[in-house]
Amino acid sequence: AASGCWSEFRVKHYDDSSTSPEGASLSCTAATPDGLAIAGTAGGRLALLDPRSGQVVHSWRTVVPGGSCAAITSVAPGPAGSSLLLSASADSVVRLWDLRMAAATSDPMRAPGSVHQWRCASPAAGLHTLGAQALCYAGAQVGVLQLQAPYSGGFRAVRRRASSKGQTRDAAIAGISVLPHSQLLLVGSEDGQIRICV
Repeated sequence: AASGCWSEFRVKHYDDSSTSPEGASLSCTAATPDGLAIAGTAGGRLALLDPRSGQVVHSWRTVVPGGSCAAITSVAPGPAGSSLLLSASADSVVRLWDLRMAAATSDPMRAPGSVHQWRCASPAAGLHTLGAQALCYAGAQVGVLQLQAPYSGGFRAVRRRASSKGQTRDAAIAGISVLPHSQLLLVGSEDGQIRICV
């Protein structure tokens, strides 16, 4: 059975680090509650895409101190009904963006304002939005981030030791999700274990 695509996007015109005619190297994608697509690239570009029209709504680079761009490692929509978007990048920073700050201009390449930033011990591998909070995992740490002022949040290690040639270390988290209708987390890690955490 053949599968079909409704819309196809090429990000090559929006990522100056791409020299490939195939387009930019996409590193992560997510969908918003209102049906838009979020894409992050290895070149540090974020793009908000409208699959219905095939148009890029916004596209911008995440410039880090020193003027370079860090690869985007994960993206997630903000709370339903908000204009917020989350991104995590290789510089170990999770950023909360407000798309209303970009809507004031007709230039879709203008970066929306970064409302808040959280620093991780290592680059975040995943983001998940839960109401006015976001879950973020980076290495062996899980963070619960508040997406409303005062934007509190922090990271803590999920203590599970993985043995490698006689040495123990914290096992990196490979995936995380929230069990429906509960406050419980399902956490999978590189040591092959799946745990339910509070």
